[in-house]
Amino acid sequence: SISTRMPGFVAAALSASAATFGFFKLPEPERHARAASRVFGLDHLRRAFTDDRLRTLFLLYFLAIFSFSAFEAMFTLFGLAVFPGVFGVESAIEHASREEILAAAPIVGRYMAFIGIMAAVIQGGLIRRLVPRYGEAKLAVVGPLLLGASLAIVGLAPNWGVVLVGCAVMPLGFGLNNPSLNSLISRASPEDRQGAYLGLNQSLASLARVSGPLLAGVLFDALGPRSPFLASAGVLALATLIAAGFRARHGASFATAASGP
Repeated sequence: SISTRMPGFVAAALSASAATFGFFKLPEPERHARAASRVFGLDHLRRAFTDDRLRTLFLLYFLAIFSFSAFEAMFTLFGLAVFPGVFGVESAIEHASREEILAAAPIVGRYMAFIGIMAAVIQGGLIRRLVPRYGEAKLAVVGPLLLGASLAIVGLAPNWGVVLVGCAVMPLGFGLNNPSLNSLISRASPEDRQGAYLGLNQSLASLARVSGPLLAGVLFDALGPRSPFLASAGVLALATLIAAGFRARHGASFATAASGP
């Protein structure tokens, strides 16, 4: 290995590269550049959370990120505690040290990379074929359903092979859920506030990435290594029901040009 700090440096470099690219290659549209003010204030925040469509979409996105971040934070500890042999350890480690977690990191990294690559493929390719056929509102129901199912599979897995099945299903749910919700938020927002509301959604996602691992750690210590995944699956079951209700109430307001029956 090079350094435990290197992933952070690489992530920072990638973020800086994306910001630089956006600054030079994504100029402000002329109609926005002439606007007197585009400050996002409390009044706009109030409007966002009093609009039933936006409020529900923000909640759905928060719940999905909350649950997935719990998986990310606990997967290594779960593996060491339940399936130590996969990591070359003879006996279960219920409270892994920093050194033991770092030793397991290369193995966990392979699975995380697989999930990330597959989710990127789905978001970059498959979603473009599914949206015209089914619409974002329907995919926003299927996304948390699949993501929750994958976490339940991992949490209930009797062996590592079943864990891998859960890891294979996971990017399907994540890859369908996130772009569908972002698209719905954009379409539900006023035209001159789409970027602001999408930014607000990312702020809520950041809060979910903090609170998800925090609660998952509490559950891990109190109820055992499987509990964070089962609890997250329960959260996503609730999200699926909320998404189904959203589609029933508001699905018709998001017109879809279906390309097939």
